[in-house]
This record gives sequence, structure tokens and C-alpha cells, in this order.
Amino acid sequence: MSRSSVTQGASRLGALGFLAIALGCAALAAFAIARTMSSNYSGARVVPVVVASAELRAGEPIVREKLVVREWPEDAAPAGSFASVEELLASAEKATPTVGILPGEPVVSGRLSSSHQGTGVASLVAPHLRAFALAVDPAAGYTGILYPGALVDVVATMRDPSGRGPSAKTAVQAARVLSVGMDTDVATRRVARGEDGLDKGADRGVFVTLEVTPEDAEILAVARAEGRIDIVLRNATDDELVETKGAKPEQFSAFEPIPTDAVANAAPVAPLAPSRVPTVKRDRKRIQIVASDRPDTATAKSSGAIEVLNAK
Repeated sequence: MSRSSVTQGASRLGALGFLAIALGCAALAAFAIARTMSSNYSGARVVPVVVASAELRAGEPIVREKLVVREWPEDAAPAGSFASVEELLASAEKATPTVGILPGEPVVSGRLSSSHQGTGVASLVAPHLRAFALAVDPAAGYTGILYPGALVDVVATMRDPSGRGPSAKTAVQAARVLSVGMDTDVATRRVARGEDGLDKGADRGVFVTLEVTPEDAEILAVARAEGRIDIVLRNATDDELVETKGAKPEQFSAFEPIPTDAVANAAPVAPLAPSRVPTVKRDRKRIQIVASDRPDTATAKSSGAIEVLNAK
């Protein structure tokens, strides 16, 4: 055997050995990965969970066509989920989401209301509260400051019944917006905006529904009928009630205010004396009527009396 043949054989053995080592390392890595995955996922049970296959809008009854069943890790299944579409539909007649549910999200009982609670906005109203709809300034719609779920105050501007002029005061505080137009949830709201970024539908009017107490509903009814109302946006976490003094036009007037003591000490204006018509004195003669049984005789003219003869 030549020296070159021995060298070639050794090279082949070395290549084969290196290949064997590489394959062994790859197999070991694959085994380790499989073991890790097996330790993490082996034995994890899955359960059927009903999820939304399409967008479910708040206030609209759920239909079967927008539901689908997916396998879900049992330990991650949300509380109140449903195992089948039939179970969900049977749980509440005309079940209605109280918030928007996006495709792929599980449908849970805590987000649903039943037909006994009503559909649409009625299903969103909390017990003992009321839904009050009103039209607002288009500027609120153009700028997009109003959205379902927002907290707002309502400022009423009215003329004083005693005739002292207009004034503005916060009439209702921390009211929740139930809907803007027909939209009842911010997650599923779709606003058509123009090239300027403003809401293209705001020129048709902006209508909102507020969740208020019965007393606040009465205040809003009077303010809407007798004056003007404006909606002021709050921070969503700020529900503090604030006592305000209100605002009057004289607070913003450029004229110097009239001192109150000057008004109090001002001399009263004397009333105009009634006009007097001068009287004209006239000599008036008194006429006296005298009864007499005397025969007809002329009475002296200077006596100033008229005699009636034979009076009975």
C-alpha cells in the first residue's frame, strides 16, 4: 500500500468522523428543544371557546353567522366564556354586547345583556339611571372630542327669569356618553373623515346620548328648552364633582364696573310734579226758591229769589 493511499484513507475517516459529530450535535439540540417544548406544552388541555368571527358592535343583538368555536388553552380560557354557539344563544335571548368585540376575541357573559335589559342603547344604561339624547354644537363633532364612553360636563347658558341678563353654569357633571350618533362603542366606531381630518358627517348634526340621573334629566330638559347647552370633555379618570360660581357677561366686560356704594348712595330722582291747571275765579249767583201763598205779585228782581205761588 502506497503512502498516498494511506493518506487518502485517513482523510476520509476524518471527514466521516466530523460528519458524525455534527449529526450528533444536531440530534442532541433537536432533542433538547423537543424536551423543552414537551415540558411546556405536553399535558396542556384545550377547551372549545366561542369567539367573534366578525366585529360585534355594542348594542346590536348577536347573530350566529358572526360566531365561531376555537380551541383555547384551558388555563387561559376567560371566565364566562361559552363552549358552543348554541350555549351562548340560549343563555340570553337576543344577547347584546355592551361593548364592542373584535374578531378573534372570546365572547363572555360579562359583556352581554339580555333582551330583558333591552337592546341598543337601553342595554347600556345602568340601573336607576336614564339615557338623555340631545344635539350639540357641530364643533364637538368636527374635532372628535366626543366618543362613546367619554365623561363630560354640560354647561347651560340661560337668561335670568328676573330679567338680569344671561348667565352660564355647569348644570350636569361627569355624565357618561352612551352613544355618538348610532355608535355605542369606541372600539367599533368608524368615523369617515375628509382630507382635512374632520368628521365628514358632522355637518348633518351631532347627536349624543348621555347617561344621567333622573334629576339631571329634568335639568337638561329645561336648559335645552330655555337656553343653550354645551358639552365639555373631562379626563376619563376624573369623576370629581366641582362647585362653580357660574359666569355672567359683566365678568368679561371692558367697561369699568360701577361701584356698588355709588349705586347705593346715589340721590333718588325726584318724581315730576303733576302739572297744575290755573283755576279761574268766577262770580256765581245763588238762586233761592221760595214757596208762598200770596197772590201773584211781582217779586223784586234784586232779591235774587224765585217764588212759587200756591205751593202745597
